[in-house]
Amino acid sequence: MSQVHDQLQTISMTVPVDFRSYNLGWKKRYLNELENKDNPGNEYKRTLITSYIDHFQGIRMKDEMSTKQHFVVIREKMNKRTFQDLERAETTLTKKVEEMTNSLRSTFESYDITIRKLSEKNTLSLLYRSFDFEMSKLYG
Repeated sequence: MSQVHDQLQTISMTVPVDFRSYNLGWKKRYLNELENKDNPGNEYKRTLITSYIDHFQGIRMKDEMSTKQHFVVIREKMNKRTFQDLERAETTLTKKVEEMTNSLRSTFESYDITIRKLSEKNTLSLLYRSFDFEMSKLYG
């Protein structure tokens, strides 16, 4: 990470695990089982799947499971508020992000990590979570 010559800001926060996509997979599986009415023994399987859906929905609603997320903030100063300066800053930031990503991957190659750039929605959700955790659930 010494390749990036700016000061970096790191943020670590504990966030609830998002079970929405996982639970959606179980709901799709349940709908597939409903369509397969040829097999009458599937009633037990459907009951089991609904219990999984209910269980994970409960965990999600109560925020019983959390994980630690780490964020690296990279910045680039703009001298003037012009389109050319904005393009220059974008190019520089893109290079810095690529350097940082490569550096993190090589440093933590023996760990199971996921490196991704945050979208605008993810960034806003992170900011909301920093100020008011309970209300941030409405925006996530």
